[in-house]
Amino acid sequence: MNWTQNKSIALSKVCVFVFAILGILLNIYIHHDIKFIILRRIYIPLSKEELIGKYIIFSMIAVYILDILAYTALFLLYKLLCNIHKSKVFIAENVKYLRMLSWCCFIVSFVCFILTFFYLPFVLLVTGSAFMALILRVVKNVFTEAIEIKQENEYTI
Repeated sequence: MNWTQNKSIALSKVCVFVFAILGILLNIYIHHDIKFIILRRIYIPLSKEELIGKYIIFSMIAVYILDILAYTALFLLYKLLCNIHKSKVFIAENVKYLRMLSWCCFIVSFVCFILTFFYLPFVLLVTGSAFMALILRVVKNVFTEAIEIKQENEYTI
């Protein structure tokens, strides 16, 4: 099998769709069993039913925020892959997508940081998403510089 760039991009698009479907399935599970997850995993006094209800509401709000960010990131990745497929790599639109992706990661990091006060292992997501945001910012800066060089080369004969 001869592996080409078009096949690689197609595989990446399929992966984006698979992650979206897995995200939907995970959302169904989380929304169905959020109280069980909170009672088993989050360190709260279990005797106070009102407090547990507030944690459930807070957790659901956090899940919805993270859902929006995840689906936004998947959409931006898909748009980026579509541009790459059209051989539009070093364009301002891709820089915008990379910037928005990095902001999604930073916001995920912030939301997960708040969640670490309730469940400490979220610190792993804080670290991972902040590091991914940093990598995306660096790639965005590289793309910005490449666009400037490309424009200079187009004006030079």
